[in-house]
Amino acid sequence: MSTHAPTAPAPTAGRGLFTAAVLATGALLLVVIVAMIAAEATVGLWALAVVVAFGVAASLSRPSPLVLLGGVLALQALQLGDSEGTSVIEAVAGLSLVAYIGYWYVTAAASPRPVVRTLFDAAFVTWGTVGIAACCVIGLVVGADAYDFRADLIAAVPFLMYLPIKEAVAKDDRAMVVVCGVVCLFGVAATLQNVLLFRSAITSADVLYKVADARFNVGETSMTAALMIAIATAALSRHRLLTLAAIGLAGLMIGGLIVAKSRGFWIAGAFGIAAMIVVAPGRGRQRIVAVGSIGFLAVIGLALVVAGEQLALVALGALDRLVSIGSATQDISITNRFAESAAVWDKVKANPVLGYGWGVQFTYYSVVAEGTRTWAFLHNGYLNLWYKAGLWGLGLVMFVWIGAMVRAVLAARSTWAPAVARVAALAAGATIGAFSLAAITSNPFSILDQVLVVTVMLALAHGAADRVAGAWQEREDG
Repeated sequence: MSTHAPTAPAPTAGRGLFTAAVLATGALLLVVIVAMIAAEATVGLWALAVVVAFGVAASLSRPSPLVLLGGVLALQALQLGDSEGTSVIEAVAGLSLVAYIGYWYVTAAASPRPVVRTLFDAAFVTWGTVGIAACCVIGLVVGADAYDFRADLIAAVPFLMYLPIKEAVAKDDRAMVVVCGVVCLFGVAATLQNVLLFRSAITSADVLYKVADARFNVGETSMTAALMIAIATAALSRHRLLTLAAIGLAGLMIGGLIVAKSRGFWIAGAFGIAAMIVVAPGRGRQRIVAVGSIGFLAVIGLALVVAGEQLALVALGALDRLVSIGSATQDISITNRFAESAAVWDKVKANPVLGYGWGVQFTYYSVVAEGTRTWAFLHNGYLNLWYKAGLWGLGLVMFVWIGAMVRAVLAARSTWAPAVARVAALAAGATIGAFSLAAITSNPFSILDQVLVVTVMLALAHGAADRVAGAWQEREDG
C-alpha cells in the first residue's frame, strides 16, 4: 500500500519559493527576537547571551543534526506550565528554538537537496512563513493590541519546526525514536507538574473539598500525545521490555490526565484510542485494549500505595467532572465559550476570507467574569484560525491536518513497513484525531507549548508516511 503524497512544484520553482520563504522566515525571526527581549528586557538579554554562547560551543563541537534537534526539542519541556513572567531558563529555551529554526532554514536553503517534497510540505511552509508574516501585517493594519500581537506571534513560531522535524523523521528511523522520546518527556514533565500542584493544593487548602474541585491542567496536549505514543508502541512492539515500559508510561499518562480533570481531553484521548483500535491489525487491537486496561488498573494501584488518603479527593473530583460531561452544555465555562465564539463568528462573517491578523481583540459578555471582556484569545481552535488567518490560513492548516490523518492511517496499516515507522504513524494519526475533537473547546493553535506538540505530531505523521513511501519504492525497485 503506497502512502505517496501529491508532489510539490518542480525543483527549480520549488527552490526559488523556498529561498523566498527563508528570507521571510529570517525577517520574522528577527521580529520575534526583538519582541521576546522587549517583553522581558533584562531576562531576554541574559537569555540571548546564553544562547549565543551555546551557539558558539555547538559550532565548535559540531554535534550531529539529530543530537542538535533532540536537544533543542527537549529543552522546550521547560516551557510547560503557566507561571507568571518569564525566567531566564524559559527565555533560553525559547530563544534556542528561534536560533535553531533560523540555522536550519539557512542551511537548508544553501543545500542543493530538496526539502519541500510534497504539497503538504509546501502548504505548511507557506503557512509557517508567508502566512504568519501576512497575519502580522494584517493585524497591524486592522489595529492589533500590542500585548496580544506579541503573544500570538511568539506562539506561532513553533509552526516553523514542521519541516526540520519532518525531514529528520523521513530520512532516519532513529529520528522517529528521538522525536517520540521527546514528546514522552513532555508528557512526563507535565504529569509531574500536575501532581506537584495537586500536593501543594492539599497542603495549602483550608477545606479539603476545595481540592476535589480544583483543576491542574498543565500540558494536556503533551500527556495525550505521550499516551498515544505509549499505546501504539505497546500495540506494535515485539520487544518485551519496551512493551512493559510503554505500559508503564501509558499508566502514568492516564494518571496525569485524571489529575488534570480536563473533560475535553478525556473525550479526545478516548477517541484517539478508539481510532487506534480501528486502524491497528487484529493482534494490535487486542493489545491496545489490554494496555489501556492494565494502565488504568496500574494507576489505581499506584495511587492506593502512594496517595492513600488523598485518593478519595482525586476520585471525587474526577467522578464529578466525568458525570458533568452529560450536561456540559449547561456548564458555565462551556456557556462562556459559546458566547465567546458567537461574538467572533459575527466578525468572521463580516470578513471571512482575509481574517483580522494577530493580536486583534474582540469583545463579548463573559458569564464567568459577569461583565464585558475584551481580548484576543479564543477557545475554539478552528474559529480562532479562521478569525485571525481567514479562510486561506484555515485552509492551509486543515489541508496538512487532514492529510496527516489519512497518510498516517495508510502508513500504520502497511504491515511490510519498518516497525518504528508504523508505531510513529499510528501514534501521530491517533493524536491528530484526538486533537481534532479537543480543538473545539481548546485552542492548540495559540498556546506556545500546544502549538509545538501539534507541529511535532503533524511532522511525525507526514515524516513517517514519507519513510513508508520510500520503503515501498525500495521494495518495488528491489
